[in-house]
Amino acid sequence: SQVLSVTDDMLGKYIKYEITPASLNGPVSGEAITSPAVYVSSVLESQASTQTASYAADQEFPQKSDERNQYESEPLTKNCGGELSVINIYSPTFTNTYDFYDTKGHWAYDDIKIMSAAEIVNGRGNMLFAPDDLITRAEFSAILIRSFSLAPLYYTDCFADVKSWDWYSGVVETVTKYNISNGTGDSMFSPDAPLTREQMAVMIVRALSLTGVDIKQNVEIDFADKSDISFWATDDLRKAASCGLVLGFPDNTFAPQKNCTRAEAAVLIKRMIEYVLSV
Repeated sequence: SQVLSVTDDMLGKYIKYEITPASLNGPVSGEAITSPAVYVSSVLESQASTQTASYAADQEFPQKSDERNQYESEPLTKNCGGELSVINIYSPTFTNTYDFYDTKGHWAYDDIKIMSAAEIVNGRGNMLFAPDDLITRAEFSAILIRSFSLAPLYYTDCFADVKSWDWYSGVVETVTKYNISNGTGDSMFSPDAPLTREQMAVMIVRALSLTGVDIKQNVEIDFADKSDISFWATDDLRKAASCGLVLGFPDNTFAPQKNCTRAEAAVLIKRMIEYVLSV
């Protein structure tokens, strides 16, 4: 149906819908479609403001009397001329104040809270986020595509170690279609393998480039352990350093082969979103 019945609890909020191709006789191929965000207002409000009751995604949000942050007047998503748009994590539409028991006092607490409110990162049940647990390649891919409001695509059996019934099969299809990740070689994606720091940086930079952001390589990699960086990751790491997305440790090492934690992943994706929002 193309008609939505609006109820009182929707007033003053933004809504959008998502359609994923499906069939009663089996899966079908096709991309999911997400609508623009639409602001729901009452008739009286729209007359008083002499505006229509709907706001397309490329229009500004109605101004509020309390300016919550510098991004309040920004649209729900932002695109810099590329294929993808990032979610504006500072949009006033995200009002979830859900807290995880195990993030209070954690160094990434504020970032995790913002990313959770925007529903880009999820917990692991029982109000736990497990910030210091290692993140897998499939989990990171899922979080990354959520930051662009991308729905998982229909899986086309492109990797030997990913089956159509795996929860991450559509996620893997999406990140490979957009060339954010090409797997680990020999028709393998290694979805359950921990993600390394250099792999995370490469995926972030590739995703960032899809927004249309022009990344200039004006910073040389000067980490004490730069010889440990894989040759295929060197250029993207230089770009990530230029953008201020990746930072070294206090001893000036980057530890490219070290596995990433869930907290590190949430923080880095948040930095990527903020970089796009600031351009």
